[in-house]
Amino acid sequence: GRDEVLRMVEPKETPKTAQAEAGMPTDEGKTITIAKATIDDAFANMNEMLSQVRVRPHFKDGNPDGFMLSSIRSDSIFYKLGLRSGDIVLGVNDEQLSSVDDMLSLYQNLKSGSQVALNVRRQGREERMRYVFE
Repeated sequence: GRDEVLRMVEPKETPKTAQAEAGMPTDEGKTITIAKATIDDAFANMNEMLSQVRVRPHFKDGNPDGFMLSSIRSDSIFYKLGLRSGDIVLGVNDEQLSSVDDMLSLYQNLKSGSQVALNVRRQGREERMRYVFE
C-alpha cells in the first residue's frame, strides 16, 4: 500500500581515448568485413533471407524513425552483420530510413556496394556500423 520511486542516474560519458583503451566502441563505430560471396548467397534466396528476421516500421513521437528488427536467427546473414533483435536501423550512409523505398535502397546498397554504413539505435544508444565487402 505504498509508492516506491526508482531513480536512475545516467553514467558520465567516458572520454574517447579512455573508451578506446578499454576496448569500448567510440563514436567512429565499428567496421565489419564480410565476404561478398556471403552477401550474394544471402540475396540468392530472398524468401529464405526474409524468414530470418522480422522488420517493422518504428515511430518516435508519431514520426517515422527507422525500422525495428526482431526475431533475428543466430544463423542468419543479419546476425553475421552484427545486428541483433531490438536494433532500430535509423539510416544508411547517413541517409535517414523512413519508408519502404528507403529499405529497398538499403537492399540495393548491400547487394551492389563495396562499403555500407548503418546508423543503428541499440538499447537507446546510437551506433554506426560500417561494412566492407571483400
